[in-house]
Amino acid sequence: MISENRSLVKFMRDIDIEDSNLQYKPTLRDCYIAYRRLNKDIFKNKLPRIRIQLKRLHGAWGECESKNNQCIIRLGKRYKNKQFFLMVLAHEMVHVYQHYYEANMNHGNTFQSWRPKFARFCIPLSLGYKNNSITWHAQRKYTQISRR
Repeated sequence: MISENRSLVKFMRDIDIEDSNLQYKPTLRDCYIAYRRLNKDIFKNKLPRIRIQLKRLHGAWGECESKNNQCIIRLGKRYKNKQFFLMVLAHEMVHVYQHYYEANMNHGNTFQSWRPKFARFCIPLSLGYKNNSITWHAQRKYTQISRR
C-alpha cells in the first residue's frame, strides 16, 4: 500500500530497497493516493480530479483517454513492482496535463520537457516499456504505454 503522508522523494528512494523485486497489484485507493501525491509534488496541484480505472489492458500498461472534455486514466492490474507502476502513472499524468493545458496529447517536446522534473523524484519518464524496461513505441489511438 502507498502511504499518503510519506514524501514522494523518500518513497521513491526507499522503493528500490523495499519493493524492487516484488510484484505489485495496485488498488484503486493506491492509484488515487499516488495520483494526488504526484499531482502535489510534481504538477503543483494543477491537475483536476479524474477517473482512474484498473483493468486488464491488452498491449498497454496504461492509457489516457480524453472523452467529453474529461480525462480517464486506465491502468493495468499488475506491475513488476511499485516503481514501475508509478512510472506508468506518471507517464499518463503528463497526458492529463497536456489535455487540460496544451493542444495535443502526444510524446513531443512538451512531453519531453517533464523529464527533468520527474528525474528529481527518481522517476524515469519514458515513451514506452518493453518487458518492464524502457523502449520507444509508436503512438496509437489512445496515448498508451506499449507492452510489445
